[in-house]
Formats: sequence, C-alpha cells, structure tokens
Amino acid sequence: MCVPAPAGAALKIDSSTSAESLRVDAHGRAQVSWTANGTRRTAVVSGSSIRYRGHVKRTAAAVHVASTVPFALVQVRLPDGEQFALQRLRRTGQYGRLGPEELYLSRWRGDPTRLTVTESRRRVCGTVSYHGAAVYGFAHTRSGNPLDALGRNVYIDSLRPSGWYRMMGVLARPRGYALAIRSGWTGSRYRALVVGPNVAGDLAPVAAAETPALSAMRRDTCPFPPRTYAGS
Repeated sequence: MCVPAPAGAALKIDSSTSAESLRVDAHGRAQVSWTANGTRRTAVVSGSSIRYRGHVKRTAAAVHVASTVPFALVQVRLPDGEQFALQRLRRTGQYGRLGPEELYLSRWRGDPTRLTVTESRRRVCGTVSYHGAAVYGFAHTRSGNPLDALGRNVYIDSLRPSGWYRMMGVLARPRGYALAIRSGWTGSRYRALVVGPNVAGDLAPVAAAETPALSAMRRDTCPFPPRTYAGS
C-alpha cells in the first residue's frame, strides 16, 4: 500500500514502536523498520510517499552521525548533505496525561527546524522558522486549527510540581506565536514543540525548546505586542 505523505509535515510512521532502524539507499529512499504490537513492520519512504512494504539496499555512503535534532533515535547523512532521522516523541495530553509515543521520519538539508521560546510578562512566546523563513499557514479555523499544509500549531507545556502540564496548542503566525499564561498554568519552566514543515521536498524535523520562568520585571521579549493575535 502506498500512501501520500501529509503535505506539510515530517512523516509520522506509527505509534507505540520499538526496535526502530533506518536504512537509506543511493537514491535517497529511506527504509524504516520497527516493531509494534509484537509485529515487525517495514515502510519505504520515497519523496512524499510512504509504502508499508518493500526494502531498499543500503548505500555505504549513508553514514550514521551524531544526533543534531531532538528525540532522534538515529540520524544518517549522505555525501551531498541530505540528512535523515528517526524521531520518537511522546506528546503531553490534556491535564498532563501522556499520549502514545509517535515515530517520525525527517529528511532535510542544511539547518533543521528552528523553534525559540521565552516566557515574558505572563506570556510564553517565540518563533518557528526553517532555513531563515518563518513557518506559518494562510488558512485556519477560528479556534486556530490549520486548514492548509503550511499551517502549524506549537504545543506549549508548563512544568508544575506534578510534572509537565499541557497548556494549549497555538497557531504559528508570520511574526511568531504567543500564549497568555492563565491562572493555574504557572510553572517553573515552559517548553514548546512543533512538527517541522515540508518545504521544497524536505520533511523538516520535529523541533523543541525550553525556557525557565523569568522575572516579571524583565523587558518584554515576545516578538509582537500583547493581544496582536488571539490568545496572546
């Protein structure tokens, strides 16, 4: 079975996986193997399509390198600079509940997805970019859910005594993102997570960032004034 990739994202392969491996051939096709529910599975990714069967012949030129992106289980580099990574992450759900672990395949050139985060005057805010360009979409619902392939939600958590707590997902905008910290959301640290975009054929990596809570007396470091966007 061959399934088109979601046009705007690093590819989600499966959930609740183990024993993951990655093989890349001379044509840049990636073979992902993993175990889920006691069954060994394989997928081949070519361009923006994923086929849940088949194999590729690993090229000796595909070198395993030290991880440069978060959540990476393995990262591979080809001589032309193209890189691949398997990223496994567990998202925090509402009220701090942990969701299943998710396995993503990323493929990119140059720098990975860049995500910044800071806490300033009761707002958590920052920017999302890829290769120096802001990441955002052009259509979304009134509640902030993207309606096109370029749209992104940034998921923001607060560290409380009981652990990480999901505050909300907010829409990435041309100037960045921001979320006003409601009563009861205050934490000692804040973190953000975003799934990387698909740009010029790249399946840009998942990115994450974290910041300590800062003094309310510090100057405002958010990329835009309060209430520029809903929720900010």
